[in-house]
Amino acid sequence: MNLTLTVPARSEVAVIDTESGFSGLETVWNTLLPTSPTNAVSLTFEWLKAWQDSYGKKSFLSVLSLTREGRVAALAPLAQTRSFYRGAWARVLHFMDSEDTPRMDFLCGADISAEEAVDSFVSFLRQRRDLWDLIILRSIPESSPTCAFLREALERSGLRYAVREGLRSPFIRADGSWEDFLATFSRKFHKTLRNQLNRMQKAVRYGVSRVETSQGLSDALAQVFDISGRSWKARYKRDLSNVPLARSFFQGLTQAAGRRGWLDLWLLSVEDRPVAFEFQLRYEGRVYALRSDFDKKYADLSPGIILQRDILESVFRRGLKAYDFCGHEDAYKKRWTAQTQAHRHFYIYADSLAGRWSYLWDVCILFPLGESLKKITIIRRMKKWLTGVGMA
Repeated sequence: MNLTLTVPARSEVAVIDTESGFSGLETVWNTLLPTSPTNAVSLTFEWLKAWQDSYGKKSFLSVLSLTREGRVAALAPLAQTRSFYRGAWARVLHFMDSEDTPRMDFLCGADISAEEAVDSFVSFLRQRRDLWDLIILRSIPESSPTCAFLREALERSGLRYAVREGLRSPFIRADGSWEDFLATFSRKFHKTLRNQLNRMQKAVRYGVSRVETSQGLSDALAQVFDISGRSWKARYKRDLSNVPLARSFFQGLTQAAGRRGWLDLWLLSVEDRPVAFEFQLRYEGRVYALRSDFDKKYADLSPGIILQRDILESVFRRGLKAYDFCGHEDAYKKRWTAQTQAHRHFYIYADSLAGRWSYLWDVCILFPLGESLKKITIIRRMKKWLTGVGMA
């Protein structure tokens, strides 16, 4: 069932809440994306279809479609989940995202401004309080005009909201040569890298391979899951083999990205045994490094760093525009770059019992407490140690 509400400027917002309705948006979705404030691989229909077929099984589709004169002009990739949030049940409206989603945003075509699209979506949601108690919009790029327009629209609406700092994801612009890029690093960095490479070469026979076509894809993905299950993440049940929804998502994404020619699966093998991998997508000249793990048994050989070096060289040699590490600003990523993409999280609270309860806990207690804890030295050191556990 599609619920509709008329808003100004001869526009109409509808909630697309069926599988067939969502599938019917495929063509228009990828037509709108190139002109949207954020054109990222995680906003493609292929990515979101893989999300819907995995994580979406525990949510309800709630995609907002803004039409003008019968044509879709803007889209908001949303889903609804009934969640136990801050000790109370709440209807949570959120982006179709997961921990592997690098960034999200609204989509809008060339015939509508981002400001008008945001205004229309906020007006619709303000009037349709029956759909939600809490809205969580994570990982909107700070550089996107959506951030400013969303703040302004929320101020005008009178809705309670909060904005939090999101991920600062490291990235590298590949606008020069590989040699010029390497020349920016210190002698100490080069010495350390040479030592790690020499240690690997003297100890074992190793090789690096890249799978980008359907041939061998199934076997390569099985090796990815196997390596992840032997990584340090397995101890914390964060590896791909221990998280069924994440595993399902990557299986679906692999098939879709393989068909579109976006996929790169990198493997580093020791004595013909795969011990490290990186799962990445290439989209609009940008590489998105979505997952990388290594077998903890081989940590002393630094397989992750050696694989990372070969991958980055390939990015420059192939003439790609940028390499996006995605995710957190981990220590192993900061070895290679100081550039980061900042994001913002928006929390919007309805004037319902669950909405007011969530606002009380978030804005009056937890968010201020979190800011205070950031200032405590021991907490900062613990965070640095934890985020530093990465590719050896």
